[in-house]
Amino acid sequence: MAKSATVNHSLKIHSWRLNYSFGMGKSRFCDELYSDLRHLVIQAGIEKPKSIKASVGEIRCIPYEALTAGYKEYASASQDPRPVGEVNYRGARYSAVLFMPADALPLLVPMLTAEKYKHLELDVEKGGAVVSYRFLDYLGDGALLAGCKSVA
Repeated sequence: MAKSATVNHSLKIHSWRLNYSFGMGKSRFCDELYSDLRHLVIQAGIEKPKSIKASVGEIRCIPYEALTAGYKEYASASQDPRPVGEVNYRGARYSAVLFMPADALPLLVPMLTAEKYKHLELDVEKGGAVVSYRFLDYLGDGALLAGCKSVA
């Protein structure tokens, strides 16, 4: 299957907060005995593409236990991988939801607390599907990320 073109969205992290809730499950939204919800909310300035009219966006990072439990084992050669998030923007409004393995959250929070991550980059397909994202200490050309192969 041909890969569709992506557009790089570069954002500068202004602030963040970690939301957490815990309670009894068994509701129309949860089949489990207890519900445990934690997610990261990031406020960031949109640096590119310049065609986006919004100057600031809100990005929600949602951890999923199923992704931690072996996402590579669930991948199938007959099935295309699903997007890792979605971006919506119109006029002065920009929002995104990003999905991540649950074990990534404890790695991100200390780096954000220490202000080591200053930027967030998203690779977005037409229609808003996020195919990849990166938390970075700086923007610019750098070494290839771990897990990515160079194509010569």
